[in-house]
Amino acid sequence: MSPATAAAISVDDLTVLQRYAGSKDPRAFEVLVHRYQAMVLATCRRVVGNGGEAEDVTQETFLKLAQNAGAIRSNAAAWLHACAVRTSIDHLRRRGTQSRAEQEALGGPEVAPADEAAATWSELKPLLDHALSQLSDADREMLVQRFLLGRSEAD
Repeated sequence: MSPATAAAISVDDLTVLQRYAGSKDPRAFEVLVHRYQAMVLATCRRVVGNGGEAEDVTQETFLKLAQNAGAIRSNAAAWLHACAVRTSIDHLRRRGTQSRAEQEALGGPEVAPADEAAATWSELKPLLDHALSQLSDADREMLVQRFLLGRSEAD
């Protein structure tokens, strides 16, 4: 992606964010949801693994966007990706705590993963998310645009 293209996408998103933050214009927020809903849902689904729960976490992510729109100073795509990952991880922690409490109340053992490949991927996902969070905004933006939003290498 050329720097001009990245800047045009970021400036446009920042303009929409500022319009929403300043006037709570629902159309501005709708533009952001339309642009990034598929990417946020895919991120949440990858981290959470459950379609219904991923949809709930996606809604929670966009709620956080609405609450923090005025504070976002970098690109919206990278912010939303990072927020979706953090929100998904928080959801998994809450779900794990609830599951352990339920198992403890029932007096039964925790259920182990049924598939070794699933356990391996579940071990890798947090590492991937951590690696993405360590990148600069520009590098994370490039990866989000290419692999999560489907932009071509030329873009």
